Amino acid sequence: MVWAEYVKPYLDETIKRVGIKAEPGIYKLTSLIDGKCYIGKSTNIKKRIADHMKSVVGISTIADQAVHHVIAREGYWNWTIEPIIYCEKERLNELEKYYINFFKSNSFGYNLTKGGEG
Repeated sequence: MVWAEYVKPYLDETIKRVGIKAEPGIYKLTSLIDGKCYIGKSTNIKKRIADHMKSVVGISTIADQAVHHVIAREGYWNWTIEPIIYCEKERLNELEKYYINFFKSNSFGYNLTKGGEG
């Protein structure tokens, strides 16, 4: 009920407003509370963002990630969602590493690695 009633409508509006596409690329989730961010990669950014938010409210979709617990604690409405770059699938690992390093999200943020895995 929480997903359908509150989170999904908010997420749908955000995805539409920000212009998130169902394409491969790199995305950024940023806390409005502390400014820390999480950089992720996906072959379908739109679906991955939805999967993150489902995990935040306890709907099992993707691996349990530390950032999900922070989003749940702070409230999903206190986070921005943005695509950084759309790219070919073959460049996802390389670009994820680049942007994690660029935003320092593994030292001042919620990435636990330097990226490029998985």
